[in-house]
Amino acid sequence: MKIGIDARTIVGKRAGKGQYTYNLVKALIEADSKNQYFLYCSRSLPEDLKPSENFQQRIIRKPSLFWHIVTFVQLKKDKVDVFLAPTSYIIPALGYRKSVVVVHDLFSFLGLVSRQKKATITERLAARRAFRYARKIIAISQNTKDDLMRLFNINPKKISVIYNGVDKQFIPIQNKSEIDRVLKQYKLPDKFFLFVSTLEPRKNVVRLIRAYYQLSTSNQQATTKLVIVGQRGWSYQKIFDTVDELNLKEKVIFADYIENEDLPYLYNAALAFVLPSLYEGFGLPVLEAMACQCPMITSNVSSLPEVGGKAVLYVDPYRVDEIAKVMKKVLVNQDLRKELQQKGLERAKKFSWEKTARETLKVLKQI
Repeated sequence: MKIGIDARTIVGKRAGKGQYTYNLVKALIEADSKNQYFLYCSRSLPEDLKPSENFQQRIIRKPSLFWHIVTFVQLKKDKVDVFLAPTSYIIPALGYRKSVVVVHDLFSFLGLVSRQKKATITERLAARRAFRYARKIIAISQNTKDDLMRLFNINPKKISVIYNGVDKQFIPIQNKSEIDRVLKQYKLPDKFFLFVSTLEPRKNVVRLIRAYYQLSTSNQQATTKLVIVGQRGWSYQKIFDTVDELNLKEKVIFADYIENEDLPYLYNAALAFVLPSLYEGFGLPVLEAMACQCPMITSNVSSLPEVGGKAVLYVDPYRVDEIAKVMKKVLVNQDLRKELQQKGLERAKKFSWEKTARETLKVLKQI
């Protein structure tokens, strides 16, 4: 079988969807030596994903508007049997007859926060086209599958739920000197709460900062700082304005983008990881934190309880006082932190990219 994959998000700085494609392709390379793969990208792939005997790259340097048209022609030349769109709703022109679309979340369609109308309209049109022409749809959580059926009236038999995995580099690290080295490299403190994600309204960073402010002003032990890791997304300015408003410049540290290989050290160093997101299609950082034995606090909405199970503490993401209360509970209770560490590590073992790749390949074979 010849399989084509949209691999554009693998190149450059990888956020959540880019990490998904990278880890999926990497796991397929390790697990499958029988099928032929064509990775369609706009630039050369990273060294650890260089083409092998059954994995070849096709570099197509075209703007997004024309990319799917040119790719359709290349798919015909390569005689591809099935095309996988792992990170966008862009499937090749004319609705390539054997396509599989991966849906990470449907946040843009839920109206939870305001967003640019043009972007939403564009995404709606692309999504409806993809959902119509794709033979199969992969949802990365049951919550995402439920959203697909509710919002687009899609037959549940067309949708397969396949969870994300966790990279093998996310493990408990015993070498404190290595952890200290990474903290020093990024000029980070020894004691901190950690947040990792793109800075945008749905990540609920403003309420996290306000909760941290409540904690720091009500608790004498609150010398613990808040470290926020992530690239600036859309409508991020209010996050920085809130820090200025509450006079937290000395306590809230913005680390911007941190290389993926350094993230395990931050998870291991953190007092707790806090992700009070308003909506997640899966919530990969939750899984990464648990795999590193980092105590986890997250929202009780969307897919997050699916991922965290009984191994994390949940909060109402709209209640600043509740977020602050749970942060304080983790801060002052060492036994609770140890309990969360053990439960999280056991929970994370249920997820792997090998399993994700195996189940994805099964769906591709079905069509």
